[in-house]
Amino acid sequence: MITQKKITCENSRGEKISFGYFLPLWLKDATGLTSAAYEVSTQRQDGMDGESWQSSCAQKRNIVITAAIKGEYAAQRERLFGFFQPRERGTLTYWEQGGGEKVIDYQVESVEFALQGKTRDVSISLICPYPLFRAPERSVVNMAYWEPLVRVPFVYGAPIMTARRIAERIVEVQNDQNVACGLTITFVARGPVKDPSLAELGSGGKLALELEMAEGDTVVVTTGRGQKRTLLNGVSHPEIWPLANDWIQLYPGKNTYQYGAKQGVEHLDVKLEYTLEYWGA
Repeated sequence: MITQKKITCENSRGEKISFGYFLPLWLKDATGLTSAAYEVSTQRQDGMDGESWQSSCAQKRNIVITAAIKGEYAAQRERLFGFFQPRERGTLTYWEQGGGEKVIDYQVESVEFALQGKTRDVSISLICPYPLFRAPERSVVNMAYWEPLVRVPFVYGAPIMTARRIAERIVEVQNDQNVACGLTITFVARGPVKDPSLAELGSGGKLALELEMAEGDTVVVTTGRGQKRTLLNGVSHPEIWPLANDWIQLYPGKNTYQYGAKQGVEHLDVKLEYTLEYWGA
């Protein structure tokens, strides 16, 4: 039984092209999806056997899609050339039957066409500078928030409770992948709050901001790769981030998060967001 697969590319203009077990772009092969390459740096020392390890890192990912075109060769060639342009960036979504979807960002390297045959192949090479795939959607964990209880339409009568407070000072989040990923942490003040904080109890990591929040203030902290920043009401404020803070991640395995504040913790709404990452599709 053939496992159904589909690759969908979306360019920076929002256009999409799909390859799969269907026409006009029949997916023949796709390399670079299920592999991972690492660069290991070593150093040889006089008088020692072998070499000593210095560092290692994951290399960029090269995905090559090979598809067969049947009929309307010229039209499909122009369509693909127009879609996969030089310096074009986009996202690739890989779907496999029974495995769900995974997403990765790419840069177009090359597009090559065969000029003869009843079916003509096209080979598309995509470079992914950041080699990890990610989940198609973000996951959200609300630690503290107000839950609305009233739905419209309704009739006024006896006094009713319109919302209730949900507050879990400690939550556990499981990461079944072997890749740590960044968090987006949102603090919203429903009243005066001083120095909001978040800790990951398993690793001992903690971030504690130095500011006094007024009602309505929102602080967003992002800890992902290349996205480490602290925003107060949408504006960068690095001065509220002490140097001793940890850029807390969602680590592999069980993560136990606890939020707090020096004052006004009962007025604090807290939300965690993350996107799982994968070494391969």
